[in-house]
Amino acid sequence: MFPLHSLEEFNSITAILEEAVEFLKNQSSISIIFPAKLPSVIAASLIEAAFLDAGMAYHRKISASDTIEDSAPCIIIDPDEQYELRIERGCLILGINSMEFDIGHSGKRNLGVIEQVGMAGLLAGLLAPEGERTKRLRPWLLAGSWLRDSLDTAYDPQYMRFKDLLSEAGEVQCLPLPELTDCDLSQLPGISTSLLSRMRKRWHSMSLEQRSAAMSDLLLPVLENPDCATARIEELGWRRVVGTGWDLDLATMLKKSQDSWLADPLSVSKAMDSLISTGLL
Repeated sequence: MFPLHSLEEFNSITAILEEAVEFLKNQSSISIIFPAKLPSVIAASLIEAAFLDAGMAYHRKISASDTIEDSAPCIIIDPDEQYELRIERGCLILGINSMEFDIGHSGKRNLGVIEQVGMAGLLAGLLAPEGERTKRLRPWLLAGSWLRDSLDTAYDPQYMRFKDLLSEAGEVQCLPLPELTDCDLSQLPGISTSLLSRMRKRWHSMSLEQRSAAMSDLLLPVLENPDCATARIEELGWRRVVGTGWDLDLATMLKKSQDSWLADPLSVSKAMDSLISTGLL
């Protein structure tokens, strides 16, 4: 199943990905430059993990401001970048590329984008497809689209497709809320914690019909909230992403990180080192 770029649907970006990999491999050392923002930090971690697995030299450079100054040769990860992945003036700039994703079994394709975290994951898969660290961080491919606001307006094709591919490959599980004992509920305002507690006790003895009815009752107050998007509610209720060896799901780890985020370089470096070495944030 991996590297993802080998799938036919990724043909539109394969050439630029391979050009980027050739550029990176031709450098004796390269700087990875990014601001102290969570999406950029995760993207940089994916790339660093692949560099370590491939034995490639690099230098981590955390920008103290939103203005990123290049220092060729380098990789620039700017969350505000609106143009496509490209190489300019000796710098690889992670951008946002549009492409069509195969969603479901209808044969139809949905137009979406691959943002910087997803692009970093694709590059990592090309640089070190069998690397231990690269594999450990692979579920974090989903973090970028989860942190964007696209799931608050509609279904995000990148998120849905990457999640399906990771699930098919056995690299993540998608579990309903009652099967998780510790998870963040702040993104589900109005949910009944007492009902959830009762469901957790009975969940494994319930039929599919009983589970469906109970979940409908549990999520109804959230669905009636005009500030909550159906797509995100469904993911938080029915399909929480859990990687191998994880005690917490992806959405919970991201929310905890957002709530406690310290944007100073030392704190960011510690978070990155932990993510790369353990796969956990």
